[in-house]
Amino acid sequence: MISVLVIENEEEKILPLHKALSTFDNLNIVLTNGIDLAKEANSKQYFDFVFLDSSLEQEKSIKCIKNIKSYNPLTMIIVLANEHSQDEEHQFLSIGVKDFLKKSIHTELLVQR
Repeated sequence: MISVLVIENEEEKILPLHKALSTFDNLNIVLTNGIDLAKEANSKQYFDFVFLDSSLEQEKSIKCIKNIKSYNPLTMIIVLANEHSQDEEHQFLSIGVKDFLKKSIHTELLVQR
């Protein structure tokens, strides 16, 4: 079973991502709509993948990423972004983010990545 944590600030955007992820077998999906809930979920179990909304406050997002990596350095973190700068991308990649995906998520893109 693969465990997935979704950290999305806007509740209406959680459902399309959940729907896309639900097309895969053997996934345990945990949905959260904030950094504090994500930290709590991360302290209770390891996650193989984390999808993180980039519209969350950058400083809090960085702390959250470091927290997730401290529990399990192998967790693959993917940032979901409408837009981001090269500086933001570099900063996130330097602390262990694996990839950036443009909102809204398409199932085919998830499979490719």
